[in-house]
Amino acid sequence: MDYWKITNIETMSSIDEGIDDMKDPHLKSASSYNELEDLLNE
Repeated sequence: MDYWKITNIETMSSIDEGIDDMKDPHLKSASSYNELEDLLNE
């Protein structure tokens, strides 16, 4: 069994979407738990 291979297309798509989101300079970021909680509650 190959543990390093991602065979699920949905999982790979989610990873790609997350990477694309991290490249977007217009997205807000958080540097603490409280900031993260505030962003998630928006």
